[in-house]
Amino acid sequence: MAKQAAARRRLATRDSTDSWRYIILLGKFALMFLDAGLAKSFGVLLPEMVARHKTDYKTMAMICSMPATLMYFSAPLAHLLLKLVNARVLAVIGGFLSAVPLMCFPFIESVIPLALLTSTIGFGMSISVFPLFVALNDYFPTSFIFCNTITLFGSTFGAFCLPVIVERSLEAYGQSGAFLILGGICLNAVACGAVVRPPTDLRKLRQASASKMELDELLVVEGSETLNQEAYLAQEMETPSGCARSVLGRLKSFVYVSEPMYTLASPAIFLTSYVLYAWMLFLVPQAEWLGIERSRAVFLSSIAGISGVFGRILFLVLVRLDWNPNLIFACCCLICAVSFFILHLSTAYSYQAINSCVQGFVMFILDSTPHALLKKTVRREENVSVALACNSMMCGIGAICGDVLSGHIFDVTKSYATVFVSLGVAQVTALINLIITEVVDRTMRKKREKGQKN
Repeated sequence: MAKQAAARRRLATRDSTDSWRYIILLGKFALMFLDAGLAKSFGVLLPEMVARHKTDYKTMAMICSMPATLMYFSAPLAHLLLKLVNARVLAVIGGFLSAVPLMCFPFIESVIPLALLTSTIGFGMSISVFPLFVALNDYFPTSFIFCNTITLFGSTFGAFCLPVIVERSLEAYGQSGAFLILGGICLNAVACGAVVRPPTDLRKLRQASASKMELDELLVVEGSETLNQEAYLAQEMETPSGCARSVLGRLKSFVYVSEPMYTLASPAIFLTSYVLYAWMLFLVPQAEWLGIERSRAVFLSSIAGISGVFGRILFLVLVRLDWNPNLIFACCCLICAVSFFILHLSTAYSYQAINSCVQGFVMFILDSTPHALLKKTVRREENVSVALACNSMMCGIGAICGDVLSGHIFDVTKSYATVFVSLGVAQVTALINLIITEVVDRTMRKKREKGQKN
């Protein structure tokens, strides 16, 4: 039985050879294209939306952050739905919910219905993206960080393509036409959801790894263990001390308790999302605030996106060379923070373009932080799926906090310089958290190695 369990563990950590794995990569790439492109496009449309709905930047920033926020925040619900509904069906439904509300924007005049529509988009993106996240981990359990980073190139391309399309659509067809075109582009999420399926080769190997007799024996043993556990728990629950032990046992199985290194790294995950989405939303409006006309300001997003492509390529190379991801992320946090602090020393377009280039290069490397830290800090493979859901929820909280607080800072100070200095402070805080995580991780690893020798 021990050999059989070991064989199953080896199969569970082996990358699939099913050729469909490339379609899964492409599907998640396209969804990331839509996610980042939508966030950047809202940045182009933000001033017009504030004027049309007669509200402040804090309120409209919160509304614009709802797609990203709900996409991440609904991940635990998507995790539960995935156990009840076929993954492909769930992802296709999510694709429709991601696109149709955008097409309804031109008919909405009030802020509250607009918030409900953006929330629907976020929920749709969540139940569309999460099945592909899980599928990606199923196909590439060993090289997940590398393959996930490849799919995140979609975010980079979306960040420099979609804002330009939306800006040109805005000039040609107005705000209503721009939203209809954006909704039509987002309908591609339906096709992305339709490609979800489990890896056939690993399923066959797992089925062939044990004979029917061995499986029956395993079921009998597990069944008797389950019955004994249920009887024990029932007896324990009859006493106050037994009830307390049961609650404590459940608490210990919670991912933030059972995975202390992941819990320690969680602030960096939150702050990365906080800064990333605030930067994507306010990059173009801050350029317009400096006096740069919109047709030129929107190209700052394109410059950042193109630079981000090279940043991701460098990150992939460094990961393949077995560089420590925490070291890479720490350096990027420092560079990005300095860039935010000096962003408004000059209003010249060339200076802003250079800063956007630097920010895009490091920000799209930092975009890999949440899932890279997850794979680095979660010790047990069975906790990965739950940690993915918690990771997404943490990113969602960071996205809405970053957009709303940054919008509030601008409403109070009327200064985007103050907004970006606050983002620089957040990056420095993330840098400190990464350093602490790395130091603790190395200390614990040395203790384990020393204990094994003894």
